This record gives sequence, C-alpha cells and structure tokens, in this order.
Amino acid sequence: MKKDILYAIGFVALAAVFSGLLWGIHTLTKPDFTMTSINGETVTLDDIRARPSAVFFGYTSCPDVCPTTLVDMEGWLTELGKDSDKVNIWFITIDPERDTQERFHDYITNVSGQVTGLRGTQKEIDKALKFFNAVAQRVEMSDGDYTFDHTAAVILIKKNGVPFDAIPFAAGDAAAMDKLKTLINSAG
Repeated sequence: MKKDILYAIGFVALAAVFSGLLWGIHTLTKPDFTMTSINGETVTLDDIRARPSAVFFGYTSCPDVCPTTLVDMEGWLTELGKDSDKVNIWFITIDPERDTQERFHDYITNVSGQVTGLRGTQKEIDKALKFFNAVAQRVEMSDGDYTFDHTAAVILIKKNGVPFDAIPFAAGDAAAMDKLKTLINSAG
C-alpha cells in the first residue's frame, strides 16, 4: 500500500514537472508580433518583454471601459512617481479599421503622456492577443456599426514576458498600486 502511494505521488510530481515544461515550451514558441507606436516607432514583443509591463487591449470608440482604464493607467503612473520609469504601460488597439494612426495618437495623447499606444494589422493584433491570453470579439450591431467584447483587465508581465498578474477593470487604485509595486519590485 505504501509503495502504491509513493508511486502515485511520484507520478503526480513527474506529471506536474512535465506539464510545466510543456507550458514553458508553449510560452517560448508563441509568435512574435510587430506594431507601430503612436509616435511611429516599431515595437516588437522583445521591446515589451524588455522590462516589467502592463498591457491593455482596447479601442477609441469604446464607450466606457477603455477611456476609464486609460485615465486609470495615467493616474497609476503619476502615483508611482519616480518608479513610473521602471514599468512600461502599453495600450494596444483592437480596432485597426477605425483607429487610424492619427486618431489613435490623438486619443492616447489627449489623456496620457506616459502610456504608449500600439497599433498593427489585424494579424499582428491577433498574435498579441494570443501571447497575452486576451480576447477581442467584434460584435456587429443592427445599425451596421460594431463594437467589441474584449478583455477588460490590465495584464501584468514580468521582464522577459513571464506572466505575473492582472488588474481587473474597476479594481480600485489601491489594489492596482499594490500589484504594480509588486511587479516593479519583482524585477529587482
């Protein structure tokens, strides 16, 4: 009986290690992507993974979640003070059809001087969504317009792209600051 339990524990431990290795391989083989910042600079996944980052997917026509989150992110950076240069904040549009370079630039810069807006082709956006395990689903409306159902959390990753945590929509500034400070300190 003891021998069976030891074998079972050993098997479970081996399975956990093996599945961890598979997850790590899966993470490493996720596709790279290339986007353009609101200032016209090319940004790749390597640029995002270069330091701790907070990533949000949204669009300029969003009625509430996206503008609220953009204002929140700017507030968090202000509250971080001198530590704000230790984390990158990225806002990736999920609507390249309407979010032209000019429109997206104006949208971001009217609210924030520190959040970096990124846009790309739909193919590149899909790669980024996959890498960050986020979703964005276009929803057609009866009047011919469309909207999106999308991940409303700010996704936090450690340097080198290791998943860390997320800040849910409307989590509150105190909770967001705790998570951001912990993320920054994890880079130490």
